Amino acid sequence: MTRSLGMYGTFAIASLFAACKGSAPPPVHEQPDASQPQPPDALTREVDAFVAPPDAFIPCNYTEQHDATNDYNLATGYQIEATALVVGSGAWRICGTVNNGHFDTNFYSVDIDNYSIAVAADADVLVTLAGAGQNVSSLGVFVYDPVAQVTVAGGYFLGNHAALSAHLPAGNYEMSVEAYDNGDIAASIPYVVQITQDAPTVRCGAMTGTPDYVEAHDGASNNANDMVDIDYTTWPPRSMATTSVAPEPTGIAVSNTSSYLLTGAAATTSQVGSYFDHDTFTFTAGATTNQVAVRLSWLSTTTDFDLYVLADGTTTKLSSSTGANPGTDEFLTLALQPGGSYWIWAGASAASQNPDAAYSITICGETFNP
Repeated sequence: MTRSLGMYGTFAIASLFAACKGSAPPPVHEQPDASQPQPPDALTREVDAFVAPPDAFIPCNYTEQHDATNDYNLATGYQIEATALVVGSGAWRICGTVNNGHFDTNFYSVDIDNYSIAVAADADVLVTLAGAGQNVSSLGVFVYDPVAQVTVAGGYFLGNHAALSAHLPAGNYEMSVEAYDNGDIAASIPYVVQITQDAPTVRCGAMTGTPDYVEAHDGASNNANDMVDIDYTTWPPRSMATTSVAPEPTGIAVSNTSSYLLTGAAATTSQVGSYFDHDTFTFTAGATTNQVAVRLSWLSTTTDFDLYVLADGTTTKLSSSTGANPGTDEFLTLALQPGGSYWIWAGASAASQNPDAAYSITICGETFNP
């Protein structure tokens, strides 16, 4: 069995290492209706030297059994890890290992482990990945829908873990742990993936009232804070916007015990790539904040907004929520590097019948303890 690598953003890894290893494979374009995280730059990624390995006493509902054959890129002998786990209430843990010794020189993958899970009834889930992920350039966990053939959500390891949140309709899914680097790792890395039922409107509901920051620097042409243009018909789909001046300087340092409200508006502007007006806001993670939830809300039923979180000053996507449902919130969860700087990007999709609408962004600081 083989799978198109574009769905997990691995072409970004291949392109990153192309200068060292030769030509990268041909790109596969991102799809606007799927969350397809791309890895942080392996050459500049911050590392937390104090990350502890997963607790050896955490019980595992399933332990990896087929490392030699559970990589979906293998041309022959592929065997998914059939966990028999059915997601409902409670928590489930999958334990595995990022193994060394089978580095792939075509896609620069250190190890890919693919697991099957089932969802009995529509569920919101929070997924975390804990382990010594600082020892590999790019490590992430992803949820894939094999029927729709799209990546539902994904999260990359930053600080001391990776995290993602997703709404999963009843059905069967694949969950993969993927590690990439420009060479093999020195030693194997044990990890724990935990899946818990989530309550996103309770964990990070839409805030109202006096905002902590109001958009103020979009400029007369409504493009001064665009920063990143996104066009799903090109590769790479994201590029720095040449007409921008600077992102909105919110001055917010997200505490792990606080929530924050940003407000803005999309104006009726000419379409650029796959979006009309798009706005970018800065924020930093507090000293003890290593996870954040972000909610984008709006009232217009004729406007469809999308939400991205990007590495500060770059086009590198750390997480996104891009559902095609006008009037429905976009919501995501991701791990952060404490003290790190990030961009929140909100854009009115080209699918909008009317791109002129107000919106609000709720940021909820959290702490993950392995």
